[in-house]
Amino acid sequence: MAIITEKIRENADACKDYVERVLRDADKDGVMMNELQGLLKTIVNVAPGRKDFEKVYGEKPYDYFAKKLENFK
Repeated sequence: MAIITEKIRENADACKDYVERVLRDADKDGVMMNELQGLLKTIVNVAPGRKDFEKVYGEKPYDYFAKKLENFK
């Protein structure tokens, strides 16, 4: 298991904050669920700190946020 430093935690949190902010903004515009899933795939690829996200949260950003999208259905 990798050592999780403060910098890694900050990077992971930056990734999480970025993805949540984009999804929240998209949801305000009434984007349909299928479009949100496509948007999610795109934004996790450009999110800062996505490599450290997996170290901290134990799963890839897409998998983590896809579970959250399921709660919106």
